[in-house]
Amino acid sequence: MEETKRKYWEKEAIRISEMMHRGFYEKTIHPKDLDGYLSQESFSWIGAVEGENYLSKKDAITAFSRQRDLQEVPLIGVGKGRYRV
Repeated sequence: MEETKRKYWEKEAIRISEMMHRGFYEKTIHPKDLDGYLSQESFSWIGAVEGENYLSKKDAITAFSRQRDLQEVPLIGVGKGRYRV
């Protein structure tokens, strides 16, 4: 039973990671819509840009929403990626 749960959550983590990645860069999901998918208790984000480190879900969503609303990140076609847990 535990193995089944683990596999389910591994698949969910991959699905949500891909959805967030594609949604942000392809502009199909606004960052505010990600709130229900993310856990405050175990959330952290380490980005590629200097200073883009967040330990709070609220801070990350606020920053990403600001980037989206100000169009600081261009529309990028993500293509097919490989996501692993």
